[in-house]
Amino acid sequence: MNKFYVLDSGAIFQWHKLQGTLPIAEIDFYTTDHVLMEIRDSQSRELLSNLPISLHIRNPAHDSIQ
Repeated sequence: MNKFYVLDSGAIFQWHKLQGTLPIAEIDFYTTDHVLMEIRDSQSRELLSNLPISLHIRNPAHDSIQ
């Protein structure tokens, strides 16, 4: 059974600090459209496109956000 991690933009920007500490093959990584909209400049977009993981996009239902 895989673990699930939800990444915000800070975790994406600091990926180099996380990648050696996580069993990537055993984790499903998720983020939201809102987090992706925070990543605007070309250098950060390139970092995002080169992450060594499959990043799933899911958005919470409006009524589940408090």
